[in-house]
Amino acid sequence: MAGIIAPVVIHLWNNRQGKVLSIGSIDFLDKTSLRKARSRRISDWWLLVLRCLLLILVALLLAGPVWKRQPDVGKKGWVLVSKVTMTEASQVDSLVQRGFQKHYMEGPSWWENFHVLDQEAPAGIPFYVFTDGLLVHFSGIRPVSNRPVYWQINAYPDSIVHWVAAAWKQGADSMSVITGSSGATGISYNYRISGRDTTPVDTSTLRVAVCTDDKYSRDGQWVTGAVKALQQFTRRNIMISNSPEGADWVFWLSEKPLNTKAPNIVLYEPGQATPVDTWIRGSDIPVEKVTEQTRQLQPIWTDGFGKPLLALEETGGGRRYHFFSHFDPAWNGLVWSKDFPVLMEELLLGQPANASDRRVIDPSQVTPSRGGNEQQDTPVMATSIDLSPFGWLLIFLTLVAERILSFKRAKNG
Repeated sequence: MAGIIAPVVIHLWNNRQGKVLSIGSIDFLDKTSLRKARSRRISDWWLLVLRCLLLILVALLLAGPVWKRQPDVGKKGWVLVSKVTMTEASQVDSLVQRGFQKHYMEGPSWWENFHVLDQEAPAGIPFYVFTDGLLVHFSGIRPVSNRPVYWQINAYPDSIVHWVAAAWKQGADSMSVITGSSGATGISYNYRISGRDTTPVDTSTLRVAVCTDDKYSRDGQWVTGAVKALQQFTRRNIMISNSPEGADWVFWLSEKPLNTKAPNIVLYEPGQATPVDTWIRGSDIPVEKVTEQTRQLQPIWTDGFGKPLLALEETGGGRRYHFFSHFDPAWNGLVWSKDFPVLMEELLLGQPANASDRRVIDPSQVTPSRGGNEQQDTPVMATSIDLSPFGWLLIFLTLVAERILSFKRAKNG
C-alpha cells in the first residue's frame, strides 16, 4: 500500500530460550515516497532575509528616493512694530507669546523699512505690521510681496496743525504772510497782509530759469505760468528768466545734454513713454504717461501706487530732480490743475514741512501689492537630498553579505 510504512516482522518464539527471533521485514514504500514524507522547513533564515532585502532595495532605488528637509524658519512669523506708536501693545504681546518674532521699524518710511525686512525674513512666513497712518511715513515705492501681510494702522487724532509757511516784506509797514494748516484729509494755505510783527521776514529773491528747446517750448510756457501764479499769490520776490546763469532753480526741459550748474535742477527723465492709469498722490490729477524708472531715488511726487513721478538725486554740484512725466496735457492733467501752483510752491519753497503734515493715508493703500519680488521669485522650498548614492551602497553591501553567506552554505554542504 503506497505511502504507508508497513514492515512485517515474522517472529518465532523460542520457547526454550524465551527469545523472539526476527526473520525479516518487508517494506512496501519506494524511494519517492520516502522523500515526500520528509519535513518541510526553512533552514537558512539569514540567506532568505538578505535576498528579500536586496529585492526591496532595488525596488526603492528605481522609485528615486529623496529626503526632504523643511526650511528652518525658526518662528511662526514676524511682527513689525514702529517705535513711534505702541498703542497696539496687547496684540503685539499676544503674537509674541504665540511664537512670532518682533522687529522694530524706524523712519522715515514704513514702506522702505518693510522692503528691507521682507528681504531678510524667510520666504512665506506671515507679517503682522503695526504703524501709524501718517502719509509722510509712506513715501517711496509701495512694496511688493508674496507673503501674507496683515497691516494695521493706528487711528490718528483728527487734529489740525497751523504754522507760518513764509513771510515777506510788503512795503514799509506791512508784510505778506502765508499760513498753512494740515489735517487728516489735506493741507491748505492762506495768504494775508498784516502789520509788522515778530515773524521773521524773507527778503531774498528767488531766481527761476525755464530752459527749453523747440520740442518742449510749450512745456516751458506751462511751467512759467505756474511760477507766475505762485508769485502773484505769495507776493514773493521771484524773478523768471530763460538763462540758467545765477538761477536758484533751473527747469531743463530739453533733449540736449545738461550743460549748466545750479543748486536745483529739474529735468525730464529720458526714455520711452509708457501708458499708465494712475494719479498724483494727494490730489485728483490724472497721469497717462510716464518714462521707465531704472534706479532708486528719493521720491518727491508719487503716483497713486507709490511710484515716484518726481525724484531727487543728491550730487556734489547740487540737487537734481528727475521728472518721470512731462509738463504736457498729453502726459498728465498737472498743467490744467489748480493744484499745479501749490505743487510748485512745495517744490520751490520747501513747503509743507513734514513735521506739520497731518494727512492720513487711505487704509486700502497701505498693504503691499501682491506679486513676486527678488526674494519671492525663487522661494525657499524644502531642501531635497537624493538618496540614490546611499541606495547603491546598501545594495552593494547586501549583495556582498548574501554571496558570502551563500558560499559558506554551499561549502558546508
